[in-house]
Amino acid sequence: MKCPDCGSEEVAAKSTGETVCESCGAVLEERALDYGAEWVAFTPEEKERKTRTGAPLGPGALTNSLMTDINRRDASSLSPKQRAHAFLLRKLQKTNAMSPSFDRAVYFGSKQIDRACAALKIPDSVRKEAHIIYIDVISRGLHHGRSLAEVASASLFLAVRKANLPLSFDQLLEKKGTARTYRLLVTKMGLRLPIPDPLAFLSKLAANLGLEKSVEKKAEEILKRAKEVGISSGRDPAGVAAAAVYIACGGKLPQKDVAKAANVTEVTVRNRYREICDALKLPRPAVCERRNGKR
Repeated sequence: MKCPDCGSEEVAAKSTGETVCESCGAVLEERALDYGAEWVAFTPEEKERKTRTGAPLGPGALTNSLMTDINRRDASSLSPKQRAHAFLLRKLQKTNAMSPSFDRAVYFGSKQIDRACAALKIPDSVRKEAHIIYIDVISRGLHHGRSLAEVASASLFLAVRKANLPLSFDQLLEKKGTARTYRLLVTKMGLRLPIPDPLAFLSKLAANLGLEKSVEKKAEEILKRAKEVGISSGRDPAGVAAAAVYIACGGKLPQKDVAKAANVTEVTVRNRYREICDALKLPRPAVCERRNGKR
């Protein structure tokens, strides 16, 4: 900062909230806010003891009201009549704390996203992105006429697609009608999502099947060639990766095991490996052909 009067760079901030030029004495700023702590801590324990604020509010947290939960365990020692009254108060408190419909929608949808992320071990950055997308959907009113669980699942899958995580459609969108909600959100919000790459599914699939590095490397080469000829476009990336693994191992692994590890059906693996073999002029696994012949 330079002084506009004398052009000096000798500017200092005073403890009284003023910024003063030490050359000419001009007051450049006054009543400046100090966002730091007014106390000093020399150890982590002392800092934790003196801190009076919690973590910053993240996406999905309710900012308009504070909720107080009446624990069920605390009411267990009461009489049946008092326990029923406490449970009624607990229900009313939750309803009143989220009186606006927006807060209720954000609360229940955020819980749905958090449960899914915990079950699938999704990174925290993707979880926060899913919360942001979900709140944007609720703010635009695109959730009207649809289940909040479906909207939350669709928002989470949008965040997964943005991060290009190796998670298939069926792993996230289990509820009926969620796929339709996902396609609607993509159209209404004008999103441009990256095309899912089957290579992103290969490492996880190889780890689940316990494949050797040589087989994984061969499957990677098959996927790269399939991508060059365009055979993987418009198809389930998990199914394409499973077919490449099946071809790379020479049909030594049962189709059932490969399909289960990739979370796809055996029919998908069979169709994809045939398409890849025909497009790349690869010999079909003899074991697989013999099994299919028996069927």
